[in-house]
Amino acid sequence: MGWMNNWETAMLPTDRWRSALSIPRELTLRKTEAGYVLIQKPVKEFESLRGPVVEISEAFEFSGPDVKLPVPFGSNAFELIARINLNGCSEAGLVLRCSKDGVEKTVVGYDVASEELFLDRRSSGESGFHPKFAGKHRAPLKLKRGELELRILVDTSSVEVFGDSGAVCLTDRIFPAPDSRSIRLFAREGVASLESFKVYPIRSVWTQPKVGRPGN
Repeated sequence: MGWMNNWETAMLPTDRWRSALSIPRELTLRKTEAGYVLIQKPVKEFESLRGPVVEISEAFEFSGPDVKLPVPFGSNAFELIARINLNGCSEAGLVLRCSKDGVEKTVVGYDVASEELFLDRRSSGESGFHPKFAGKHRAPLKLKRGELELRILVDTSSVEVFGDSGAVCLTDRIFPAPDSRSIRLFAREGVASLESFKVYPIRSVWTQPKVGRPGN
């Protein structure tokens, strides 16, 4: 489990609790032409929290900065599995925890020129508590056949991104408004294609204690 914070921006806008840990992850090694790569994946048991799947079964082409999904979905805690073909676009990806007016959002995408996966929380919600909190974080990733494979876990105040079956991982805290719940798409300088898409609402692991008289 990773610590989803750092000492520099540790004073978060939270009440009764201060920090958080990532989802438990299984670590393995994958042998590649460049050597061994550390792979991170959520533990298998996490899948028991999934609700009914919302799925796009046919390829969906999209272009522009703010494209709505062809299926309805809204939640502040979910697991998303997607495969995007960039088709020559300069950038493409997903817009998460998006407000109705599109102003508040967390963006996960791929930059073709730099060959990097990125997680952009500059407009993700409350960030004024520290000047270095808002930012765009990147990790190197080479696409296979021009396709971006993503598995993303989103909770009330966190985003965990796994690219290329866990070879690349980005994790950030976010503090959006409770009603910023939609998922959208974006593609720049071209038309991308959403080849596959599944999203599961995730139920809470916390249970409310039963209240009763002593002995009951």
